[in-house]
Amino acid sequence: MKILHLLSQRPDSTGSGIYLQAIIEQAASHGHGNYLLAAAQLNKPASFENLPIHGSTVIDFGGDELPYEIVGMSDIMPYNSRTFGSLTEAELTQYIDHFTDKLKEAVSSFKPDIIHSHHLWILSSLAKNHFPNIPLTTTCHGTDLRQFINCPHLRGIVLEGCRKIDKVMALSTIQRDEIAELYNIPLDNIEVTGGGFNISLFKNTSQPGKSPTQILYAGKLSSFKGVPHLLNSLNSLQDLSFHLHLVGSSSGDELQNCLALAKKLGTKITVHGAIPHQKLSELMQKSHLFIFPSFFEGLPLVILEALASGCQIITTDLPGVREIVQRTATERIDIIPMPPLKTIDTPHPESISRFELELSSCIRKHIEKLKNGQQYLTQSSEGKIDYFSWPQVFERVENVYNSL
Repeated sequence: MKILHLLSQRPDSTGSGIYLQAIIEQAASHGHGNYLLAAAQLNKPASFENLPIHGSTVIDFGGDELPYEIVGMSDIMPYNSRTFGSLTEAELTQYIDHFTDKLKEAVSSFKPDIIHSHHLWILSSLAKNHFPNIPLTTTCHGTDLRQFINCPHLRGIVLEGCRKIDKVMALSTIQRDEIAELYNIPLDNIEVTGGGFNISLFKNTSQPGKSPTQILYAGKLSSFKGVPHLLNSLNSLQDLSFHLHLVGSSSGDELQNCLALAKKLGTKITVHGAIPHQKLSELMQKSHLFIFPSFFEGLPLVILEALASGCQIITTDLPGVREIVQRTATERIDIIPMPPLKTIDTPHPESISRFELELSSCIRKHIEKLKNGQQYLTQSSEGKIDYFSWPQVFERVENVYNSL
């Protein structure tokens, strides 16, 4: 098939970008032709030159047509960005008109058999409205549901096309139900295909030393990911032997706040910034404990990568995490109760101290377990994680393609 892939932001900096690249690589290995429409910031080239694609259409932000920074599906992106909620009516019109023009250009150039878009949001709606006769499937990544809740003034634009999508792909069973409820899309039109990890890159091939306990966080350095609470929790455990590897980036006040809290850990922390996946896999193999204290997420692919690398996991009670536990029957995930939330991804201020206490208590338990010489489970005891490998994920995605 000739598949047109659509992503309204950079394809190299977020979880949805990693997903997109993996699907394109898998599709190419199965003999499909691929074309990519994605966004970039003017004078900052998009990094998809090495993807197995037949061509691309780039939407440049910062030029005459879109004279502002990339509008991110998350309010905090790994690069400077705008939020959908901040767009004026004129800017929104510019956004829709320019994306429409570029979408028509891509379809005219490639003449796809099907379109695979990412996020149940504006670009997917435009694709269905302007090309109703080309079968369209859309992967929901979770951030689109957050935007749908937080930007009610955009729901009409989104629903106009998204309700007509031929087949929606969800990351988890719980997310499938959320999509059906929010968008009023029949459950029969939503397939759970999941998300994946690179089995050749993330694997348990070495064991970290016994002390100090090597702790890893990887993701955006932002409040909704729980990073400030992780840093506060570890600051209360300075009597213990550990070293935190903080991986990721963001921008603005959120980044500066995280960096200021990180300084309090002194020599017990290494701030890596954004790093290539190869380097992340090496860090995971050297880490005992991966901590993911996020308040909102679809299916956290980074937890799958950490599991495959042999890490113990501490995470908040996210729907996607429950899916991972159910599918893999893993015993290596410790789940912290989610604090009461004021908004979709912000805890009530009065619940923060209790959350940080629960998080620090769980971390202390793991550090002391390692200190006492107790052995962690190895990946070899949990073969079911292969359900989330990219080859198996793409098998389910390709079934959707074939059905279209």
